[in-house]
Amino acid sequence: MILTKLQRWFLFSQLTTNAISFMAPFKEFVKQNFLPLSVPINHDTLKLLKGGKRKIVLTLVEDKADEKSEKLITLLKAAASANRDIVFSYVGIKQWGGFADTFGVNKKSKLPKMIVWDGDEEYLTELVIVKLKI
Repeated sequence: MILTKLQRWFLFSQLTTNAISFMAPFKEFVKQNFLPLSVPINHDTLKLLKGGKRKIVLTLVEDKADEKSEKLITLLKAAASANRDIVFSYVGIKQWGGFADTFGVNKKSKLPKMIVWDGDEEYLTELVIVKLKI
């Protein structure tokens, strides 16, 4: 069977259209499960979180290598497993103080703090800060 160029193009276009419509429901599933349950904030994870639809619960700690911070991160992972529609993240001020400064948190602030953030540039307008005791 010999196909003309037009027939091959038509067949190819039908196959790609069907493949795209077949994969559409899986796109959101893959996007939600691409990140781990609890992610440390760095330049790479910020790129992944930008433009996402899920809210971000950002926890600011003094040093993420500290024993208390590690316990808090374990609690975040437990909360994240029950709430897959929210991204739980954390950042240490010692590791990335410049990022924490954008939220008005510095070394003089009482830590840890938890901020609900939409991941947009205008995060200060939608800011909720909760003081945590561990």
